[in-house]
Amino acid sequence: MEKIEWGFSMILLIVLLLLLPLMLFSSDSSALVSNPVKSMSMEVNLLVRAAMKVDAQIAGEPLNVYSFQNSGTVEQVSKEEYYTWQSMFRDTTGKAILLPKWVTESQKINIPSIVRASRPSHM
Repeated sequence: MEKIEWGFSMILLIVLLLLLPLMLFSSDSSALVSNPVKSMSMEVNLLVRAAMKVDAQIAGEPLNVYSFQNSGTVEQVSKEEYYTWQSMFRDTTGKAILLPKWVTESQKINIPSIVRASRPSHM
């Protein structure tokens, strides 16, 4: 009888060890708390590699194409906009990917646009 109890408790322990992380970190878990965006930054670089030989490549310095830090704005998403997104984003079976309970937590980040300065003409 002791072996059966020990075996049953080990199986139960293994099942809990496998399922507990899934229950805790699932997007449908009630254990998750709100984590709103407070600051943002983005950097886009262009890296050009020049092939010298068949195997060797030489990398140049990265060229910063676009970057910003904390200059964007964060807005709450309206319910109407969220439901529009929910109808747009579906998996292959047609099920909505965005959960209904996220409607009050969704945020939209507005990234500053790139303003091109006029180039002086060369004479």
